[in-house]
Amino acid sequence: MLLKTYFSKNISAQYLALLIPAISILFVLFGVLVFYMGKPEALKTNDEMADIITKKTNQALIKWVESQISIVQTIANDPRIVELCLFPADADRRRAAQDYLNSMQVRYPYFENIPLAIILEQGKSIFLDGDGKKIEIKNGNFFIDTVGGKTIGKCGPQFSYIANVLEGKPYFISEVYPSLLRGNPIFVVAAPVKKNGRIVGVSIVAPRMDYFTQYFVEKSEIGETGYLIMTDSGGKLISHPDKKLILNSNAIERMKPITDRIKSGETHFLTNFEGKLKSYSVDKVSTENFHMHDNWYIVFCREHEEILEGVWAFIGKIFVCMLVMALAVSLLVYFLTKTIVTDPLSKLTVAAKRVAEGELLVDIESDGSMNEVGILSRSIKDMTISLWEQTTQVRKAVDTLNETSSAIACASGQQEEAMKGFEGNVAQVGSSAKEISATS
Repeated sequence: MLLKTYFSKNISAQYLALLIPAISILFVLFGVLVFYMGKPEALKTNDEMADIITKKTNQALIKWVESQISIVQTIANDPRIVELCLFPADADRRRAAQDYLNSMQVRYPYFENIPLAIILEQGKSIFLDGDGKKIEIKNGNFFIDTVGGKTIGKCGPQFSYIANVLEGKPYFISEVYPSLLRGNPIFVVAAPVKKNGRIVGVSIVAPRMDYFTQYFVEKSEIGETGYLIMTDSGGKLISHPDKKLILNSNAIERMKPITDRIKSGETHFLTNFEGKLKSYSVDKVSTENFHMHDNWYIVFCREHEEILEGVWAFIGKIFVCMLVMALAVSLLVYFLTKTIVTDPLSKLTVAAKRVAEGELLVDIESDGSMNEVGILSRSIKDMTISLWEQTTQVRKAVDTLNETSSAIACASGQQEEAMKGFEGNVAQVGSSAKEISATS
């Protein structure tokens, strides 16, 4: 109740009562304006950052794949490998080739396996000793490896990397698939082993995809929700921070709406994934100079909400600054109003009450200002002086009237005495008249 009375009687408080809601509304409008202006800019900045990340990762991947191609071609051109493909059953040549392949395995430990496939005429086969038994090796089968002979006798000309090399490609990169040994994702890079232009074998390296994930994908996390993934043209996840999703058949179905948009050529898009709106930026691994089974795509994704956190943070900082400024302006308005308007009006109010009570000699201060309050002060001061002068004149008139009234009263008394004397004379005349009448 006291607060309501204060606000109803105090101009400064009324200013604040109007100013604070107005500033609050302006804050809200300003926040909405900044948000809708900052949102496209935040998305653009995120896309630019994502492009940098995906392109840098793409370049790193290309260089890494090129190095794998160089390694497998180096192995294929080594004389020990060529000699072994020509004489696969020769023990000395096998020993020399095995030592060389083992040294390469030690040098590049991220290879799952470094096997060789033999190329034989149609219908021919050879037999090799292994685990105390004879193993039949047919055309396109592995006949030596770096995993203790576990893959000898496997593979064949129907495999994509063997078939493409036999078709004359200088190398071929297979699809990503689960390793036969450990089940982890690998891909194969194959190159022909030639003697006088004739393909006598196929050199193969099998890099682990989780190695690339560990050193390139997992280290590209941005913020709390930004991360890189890789997918192929078949929709399979071939690299992901969550390794359980790599080559997961369920993940293929879950990722289908995203991979469909990727395959359609979209490079930047927003879409809901499992209930969360996410931003996706895509960069296709350049395959123009690569002989690959699938296209690979590097994808950077980040939650839309986190992208806009920068906008909200900016709005928050601006809001704090404007709040401080608004508080300062409000206090300034309050004190200026109190100094320029409220205090002078309060003094005028007190003076007006004293004048109303009949005290016309009130000293009304006037600071000489030309604003409305100053004019009002001078007007009331002039009015008080005028009232005082008029009252003085009235008092003088009253005194004069009193003097005149006294003179009139005195004259009236004299006239009354004269009238009494006149009445006596009249009585005497009457008596005289009666005497005359009697005499007559």
